[in-house]
Amino acid sequence: MTSDSDRKADANDFLWYWLWSWPIIATVLIALNTIDPSALRRCQRSLMVPGLIGTFATAWVSVRMATTRFLMQWIASIIALVAGCVSLFYST
Repeated sequence: MTSDSDRKADANDFLWYWLWSWPIIATVLIALNTIDPSALRRCQRSLMVPGLIGTFATAWVSVRMATTRFLMQWIASIIALVAGCVSLFYST
């Protein structure tokens, strides 16, 4: 039987990895668009969606849990969102 503190630790570990996944996905999509601009031509909004999801998910988790533990993920998601928007609006 697992205790309540073990469940919270497992949930925090999951959140840590899950919240880092959004900036990583955004970075991969932006790199793919930089290498081959025709790859995402039909769905260019996908450049900013992972950053947008990561920004709001991280902010929601931080507010809900009343912690600043996920501040680095939030900053990385905001950077990914801004980079995705720049790539979207300034793509050729």
